[in-house]
Amino acid sequence: AEDPRAHLAAWMTAPDNPFFAKALVNRYWKHFLGRGLIEPEDDLRVTNPPSNPALLDNLSQAFVASGYDLKQLIRTITLSKTYMLDSQPRSANIGDERSYSRFYPKRMQAEVLLDSVDLITGSESRFAGMPAGVRAVALPDTAFESYFLQVFGQPTASTVCECERNQDANLAQSLHLLNSEEMQTKLAGDTGRAAKLAADTVP
Repeated sequence: AEDPRAHLAAWMTAPDNPFFAKALVNRYWKHFLGRGLIEPEDDLRVTNPPSNPALLDNLSQAFVASGYDLKQLIRTITLSKTYMLDSQPRSANIGDERSYSRFYPKRMQAEVLLDSVDLITGSESRFAGMPAGVRAVALPDTAFESYFLQVFGQPTASTVCECERNQDANLAQSLHLLNSEEMQTKLAGDTGRAAKLAADTVP
């Protein structure tokens, strides 16, 4: 029997199907810029237009023309002047929340934060069933038990909606960073950048 997934993939990536390219471009734009051209990013309907329709159209068309090359899409976004803007608001754009006249600061996702902590402390988080050295951002799914990832908002993946990820700050996060055995163990290491900076006597 013919695999129906092949027909689905062909329909999704057909040049005359505008939805797939726009949805993916919008998600990548939000990942790097902190806010999607369409918000919420999963709400692509006619009555919820993008903040910049021409930009979304041009990025989507270029994405299709490239053969859905994600590396090229990432390169286009990260080399743009918009991505390189300062995040410090000025009097003229302090109220701007959708026109990208400045960079919108965003919280690190749980996986990125854990990898950053490991990098600065010279430690290594281990995940059951995965080889040593695997970073949190490279985990294939969310089935790996980690209180750090859980408390900092990693989604349970019970739905396909990106809204399942919780980026809000809470008391449990502060307590974990200050008092947890996991953080104390990481900070106690003497091979990380933090330890080297602490031992540096040069003013």
